[in-house]
Amino acid sequence: MKRLVLIATLLGLAQTAWADKYDCKNIDYIGEDSALVDLSNESVADLQKKKISGNRIVVSKEGKRLYLFNGDTLLRAYSVALGRSPYGDKVKEGDNKTPEGKYIVDFKKKQSEYHRALHISYPNQEDIAHTKELSKKTGQELSPGGDIMIHGLPNDETSQTLVGLAHPIINWTRGCIAVTNQEIEELFALVPVKAEVEICPARERGATSNPLKMAEDIAKQEPELKDINIPGKAQ
Repeated sequence: MKRLVLIATLLGLAQTAWADKYDCKNIDYIGEDSALVDLSNESVADLQKKKISGNRIVVSKEGKRLYLFNGDTLLRAYSVALGRSPYGDKVKEGDNKTPEGKYIVDFKKKQSEYHRALHISYPNQEDIAHTKELSKKTGQELSPGGDIMIHGLPNDETSQTLVGLAHPIINWTRGCIAVTNQEIEELFALVPVKAEVEICPARERGATSNPLKMAEDIAKQEPELKDINIPGKAQ
């Protein structure tokens, strides 16, 4: 009898783990959740007819994936390109890192150097404090940077051609999260201002089979694609 109670308890704990919102603790295992409600094959028009929009984005650096949710219902999942130095949190302007943590979409850009864009509320107060602390340690006046967005591909033809060869395998941005133009069109339509954004860190020495590690290995063989000259300034 005690054994049956223990098994029931363990099953209950497993279900509880998935009952929470998908977040950095479990996002890389989302495909293993048999209870996942997946509407990612529904068109934007059909979702809008049902008045379903995305209120939360979770980005897995390790999986190089972006997930759009309405509550715990999956609306979209895309492969992404990250900053050119994808491991570790962003701490200063020009470090080519994608920030990690919790943010919101604070505004949307219909006209962008990268087709469309969702602007992320980096830096937050924690990021600013972290950079100030680093400034004290190094004796340098550092800026946390900014202008971090989820965006499409570059508008200018030269950059777009080269980025097209790299995306999404190679991480080519200066810290932003890049998707294709069609994908940013969908996100632009489905994601309102103030939607939550959670960006999850990657293990510094992850398994050789994880997408980020594989992408970095490929980038070493194709350095000209990782160092593409893209529009904009240091972030």
